[in-house]
Amino acid sequence: MDMNMQPTPTTDHQLLSSWLTVIGMLTMDWSPVERHIDQCVHFLHGKLTLSKKQKKKPTRLGSKLEFIKCNMPPEIFDQNGFECLVNMTKDTVQIRDVCVHGVLNSYDHSKIEIGKIDGTKDGHHIENFTIDRDRLKNSAKALSVLQEQWGSIASALYEHTKMANQAVERDCAKARSPLAPR
Repeated sequence: MDMNMQPTPTTDHQLLSSWLTVIGMLTMDWSPVERHIDQCVHFLHGKLTLSKKQKKKPTRLGSKLEFIKCNMPPEIFDQNGFECLVNMTKDTVQIRDVCVHGVLNSYDHSKIEIGKIDGTKDGHHIENFTIDRDRLKNSAKALSVLQEQWGSIASALYEHTKMANQAVERDCAKARSPLAPR
């Protein structure tokens, strides 16, 4: 057998379908969470002054979360609660990444084994992850919480940004007004 080939799991279609259903939920339910995180980055990046603004918005999840953490107005979200949210996001996305980018090695009623390639400058190796059914289901449930939390934060940042922009527009209008003191 080729060294890079993974063994084909024994096929029990009903059992396999039950695993793939949860993996599908992880895949689909991550997208709205990621969209809300991207919205947070967009709103925060847009409100930064030119002196503080990074040239490019962060693109990787870790750097997005750090950017949000560093620029989050304190009135939007408590720093301790935010740290908990970040940890939950990272834990959940780790399981999702293994499931989405890995190769199914084996499964039974209680656990699934997935091999994921870990590339290095010297080549790559395959890391095998064993995930039990409860952990996978808990990750899928966590995405519902994450979706709600990140959605609330994105909405609050939108409102915060909108109010700040309205204040700037009022100040500019006053400055342009013929009655404004000169």
